[in-house]
Amino acid sequence: MSASNNNITGDTNAKVTGSTLSVAGSDSTDDLIAVNHGIKDGTMISKAVSNNTWSAGGLADNRTTENLSGIVIDASSTHGLSSDVASLTVQLGDKGANLAGSLNFVKISGATNAAFDNSSNAAVDGKAGSLNVGAFDYTNKGGFIGGAAGASNFATRAPIWRAR
Repeated sequence: MSASNNNITGDTNAKVTGSTLSVAGSDSTDDLIAVNHGIKDGTMISKAVSNNTWSAGGLADNRTTENLSGIVIDASSTHGLSSDVASLTVQLGDKGANLAGSLNFVKISGATNAAFDNSSNAAVDGKAGSLNVGAFDYTNKGGFIGGAAGASNFATRAPIWRAR
């Protein structure tokens, strides 16, 4: 019998509350802010068994970058969990019984929030800057459960010889 219990929990928050932001717009590419909130194709587990089933991590390394201007409020998180469980049961002889099994419990919980609450974006010199608000959460959970069982029943009989 084998068992696995895995938990990932946590919140990611980015929030501006009760503020007045004054940001001048800019046409310069030097004023851009690089934000990693996309994910490359093929990174997420999308079928029963893939390379990511065995190693569900790698999400943080496979983010894509977008260049934004102005105010950026970005909450972004990644979670990766691979839980592989195997069990082996062997019974020799004809006495007794065996019970074999594998259990794999995975719980992923939390929230990713980005907010611009009770605030305003004021223009400077008649030109308001951009306001970008985004919340992105990527989770990969890979798991494999395997088991093998075997039984053998054997008996021997030897003749008994008596000398007369």
